[in-house]
Amino acid sequence: MRSAKGTDGVVELVGDDVVLTFGGLAADPVKKAVSPRRVPLRAISAVELVEPKGMRTGALRLVLAGQADAERTSPAKDINAVQSNAGKSSQALREMAEHLRTLIAGVEAVPLHEDPSTVPAPAAQVQAAYADYVAATQRMDTVAKWELRFLTGSLVVMAGAILLVVVVLLLVFGTIAL
Repeated sequence: MRSAKGTDGVVELVGDDVVLTFGGLAADPVKKAVSPRRVPLRAISAVELVEPKGMRTGALRLVLAGQADAERTSPAKDINAVQSNAGKSSQALREMAEHLRTLIAGVEAVPLHEDPSTVPAPAAQVQAAYADYVAATQRMDTVAKWELRFLTGSLVVMAGAILLVVVVLLLVFGTIAL
């Protein structure tokens, strides 16, 4: 088993499959939702490597057979890509990309949906994960609004109580001074 760690996930070679496991703060919620992502070597038509430059992240991207360029998205959102920064993660992903390229060289890739033994394309799974993410975000917004209303109400009550104490003290001490 060979592996390389990026900034938003890990690429592992497990038997005849490449397993992408996403996690950490840098990983997109949709990528986390489909993690671990198992892609058979026979479904990979190319391995792209984008080197990090300056503040721009790099990435190792698996290009699947039958995948059009229009279907690809930024590596930060792409469930077939692991990002890297300059340094150890970049070197590890570079070595993994070269190793994967040698493994797929000379082998005709088969699209996932045409090979019944492979995992089906995750479009529905990604859409469901994104819908769950949106619903969770909306629930958090609702909870945050109620908490804000509660805190605002509590502050108003506290301010009223303090004002009442001040008025009572003024009346008490004002009466004694007369």
